[in-house]
Amino acid sequence: LGEVVFKSESQRLRLNSIVWPAVISMVLQRLEVFEKEGLHFGVVEAALLQEAQMQPMFDEVWVVSVPPDVAIQRLMSRSGVDRNRASSIVASQWSNEQREKDATVVFARKGDEPLEQWEEEAQRAWQRLLQRVQAAA
Repeated sequence: LGEVVFKSESQRLRLNSIVWPAVISMVLQRLEVFEKEGLHFGVVEAALLQEAQMQPMFDEVWVVSVPPDVAIQRLMSRSGVDRNRASSIVASQWSNEQREKDATVVFARKGDEPLEQWEEEAQRAWQRLLQRVQAAA
């Protein structure tokens, strides 16, 4: 399937028009459950949340970005695709600048940071979120 959709913009858009409404429906159902359970907040991981125009559903959007060459290298390692295919997949997605523009929190990674640095940064952002939630409650 990926072979088809990442080579053809029209096929990718067609697939998105089928998949995204179902994803949005599932997210809305999950958010309703959070609310019924009296939860003050929930976390939804959705790689294409912004491209699917889902950001209005959320109070905050957190983005992790890496340089395109790092994304390509990771895709090649993770999925076993060649450089051309990995490049076309990355090129079909929103750029870091597009995703970062509307983000509440941005984790801009270079790709070579130690895991401890990432964990510390994420922990600080999480603590700031908890403070915002407590202040709003």
